[in-house]
Amino acid sequence: MTFANTCVEAFTGTVAVVKPQSAFFERFGSAGVAVLERTLAGLREGGTLSLLDVKRGDIGSTMSAYAEAYLSHDSPLPAAAIPVTPFLGLGSLRPAPDSAAARAPASPSLVAFRARGQPNRAEAAADIAAEDVIRIRVVPLFVGRGRHLREDFPRQLDAARAAAPSVEFEVTEAAGENDSVLNALAAFAVIELGALSIYKVTH
Repeated sequence: MTFANTCVEAFTGTVAVVKPQSAFFERFGSAGVAVLERTLAGLREGGTLSLLDVKRGDIGSTMSAYAEAYLSHDSPLPAAAIPVTPFLGLGSLRPAPDSAAARAPASPSLVAFRARGQPNRAEAAADIAAEDVIRIRVVPLFVGRGRHLREDFPRQLDAARAAAPSVEFEVTEAAGENDSVLNALAAFAVIELGALSIYKVTH
């Protein structure tokens, strides 16, 4: 718990997003889960988003319970986001965005895929437009300006605009161009370099 508290205090006001690995807490049983619960609460109170690494994906009722456990406001383990896996079919992911939508009912949410999945971004935009939405805000979650962001993303955005001509699309800066994300990456590098230095000295 001391280590987790130290991290939470260090991240407050400095790091935008933290990705706790749930398994490293769960391995200690109920005591570890209790520490995870307090860690998530501390991050939330300090204004740091938590991307809880639990990688869930299951049949409908089970996935609904996972979504309630990690994405609902009244859960003891609420995270800002979790990664999900579609190994049991894309429909198995549906409870996750449904839960997210329930947290922000004024902001409709749909699952969309960059490639090899349905719906793609254009289809998702058309579905949202059918709900009488007039504005969609697109946040490119890319750290670097690679080929996909430079070439593929603009084409897909044009396709989305063509599929929903009545909707206004607003595109924010890419995640990797945001100061808070860059500061978080810099802080991560400093921590890792510090750990490396300690390793060299003690061994």
